[in-house]
Amino acid sequence: MTREKILCFALDVLFPPRCANCEVKVKTNAYPLCANCEKSLPINTSLFCAWCGARAYSLSKVCHAGAPCVLGAATRFDRAAAQRIIHAIKYENKKFLAHPLGKIIAGYFDRLSAEVGFDNLTFFVIPVPIHKKKILKRGYNQSALLAREFIKQSNKAESLFFVDDIIFKTKNTPSQTECKTRAERLKNIAGSFETRVPEFIRGKNFIIIDDVCTTGSTVSEIARLLKKSGARIVLALVFAKA
Repeated sequence: MTREKILCFALDVLFPPRCANCEVKVKTNAYPLCANCEKSLPINTSLFCAWCGARAYSLSKVCHAGAPCVLGAATRFDRAAAQRIIHAIKYENKKFLAHPLGKIIAGYFDRLSAEVGFDNLTFFVIPVPIHKKKILKRGYNQSALLAREFIKQSNKAESLFFVDDIIFKTKNTPSQTECKTRAERLKNIAGSFETRVPEFIRGKNFIIIDDVCTTGSTVSEIARLLKKSGARIVLALVFAKA
């Protein structure tokens, strides 16, 4: 047994891996969700209108013409496990949770791929950017971690390309959780993103990755910017939808 394996064994004995939600013991930290908590997360079977949340069945038809993108949400945010693990990855420095969340997002995406018509498409994957001041405070962007894990674990990985240098958060806005209404969220986020390479965007397909979608205001703002710069198809893909 190597020194590294001995150290890992000792750590597992002293600090046994536990489920990130309910804290029961799990076999490995490599996948820190117990079977019961994973089963408590229902996996959606359709896309959604990013404006109202109604079910959508293609990348081109949604019930609100003003929606700049279609929303893909792997599960529901009203489940305790979803709320707990999103809070943990976002505010408790538990970056390792990107692995199970990315796996769930990838599984959802892969199952819908052929059904809704993006099986043979190439996408550039953009994590929702956060302001540089928040990066300095938090140390990382959880959406970027999710985006990388999603690509790594998707069966379509060869047609998914990570890009984090075309959309930027230029205004250090208050957290969307501080806004009580949809109108407040829209006002808070409006004009807070910009692109510096619009020529790269023209004619390409994009996936916007985030952890949770509440009103869709953030992903819609980014999608509008992409569409304004000539993007062809924009899909917002999140772990959970409120």
